[in-house]
Amino acid sequence: MTKLYKAALLAALGLATVSAAQAYTTDMLLGFNDAAGPTSAQNDYVIDLGAVSQFTTTASLDLSSLFNAATFATAFSTDSSASNNVAAGVVEANPTTTYPKTLFLTSAGAPSATIQKSPFNNAVSILGVLGAGEYTSASGISSFTGWSYAVAPSPTSAGAAGNSVTADANFNPLQSLNNGIISETLYQTSKSSSLANPVAWAAVGTFDINVNNNTVFFTGVSAVPEPSTYCLAALGGGLMLVALRRRSVKSNS
Repeated sequence: MTKLYKAALLAALGLATVSAAQAYTTDMLLGFNDAAGPTSAQNDYVIDLGAVSQFTTTASLDLSSLFNAATFATAFSTDSSASNNVAAGVVEANPTTTYPKTLFLTSAGAPSATIQKSPFNNAVSILGVLGAGEYTSASGISSFTGWSYAVAPSPTSAGAAGNSVTADANFNPLQSLNNGIISETLYQTSKSSSLANPVAWAAVGTFDINVNNNTVFFTGVSAVPEPSTYCLAALGGGLMLVALRRRSVKSNS
């Protein structure tokens, strides 16, 4: 059954003839799993969201077409509480030998501390062998090819044997759905050279996922101006109007 799940996902994503782990090593990945449900529902469903550059240069993205509702339903259908038990998170790494190297992870809140050199390198390396197309039983994973093993099996647990992104990055990118809905902030850190320390985590946007209507949206931090920005714009416009009116009055007199 697990092989059928994986085949269905690969076909849905158009990856049936491609080695996913080799084809997608630096893309943004959205992963779902269900450690809280029955064994039959403890599967990994990973979606390739595309090049990471989209999420640093685009204000908003509609990624809903990448979400396969039938595959999601098949993976977690035996869990009657899937809309609250299934967890989701987004990760991306740049496991090449070229610097700067980046690490992107979702989180419910700002990471508590800057990641250190060694954990950063470990997290990046682990993600390098994780690709889209993973649709397997989390309990049967024995290598770094599964989401639950390489990232985390749940929002409160690290991956197998601690060799996971969660253990190395020191915070968990997964959160459980709440009535089928989840909103997670995407954070980024980078390392400019092998000797450099990773920079502080910075928020780059928000993922809004709703499995009830099969939607996945990303909104960059620059998409909506802060209220203070609106106020400044309005004040600036008002002052400009006053200045133009005064100039007009002087000209007419």
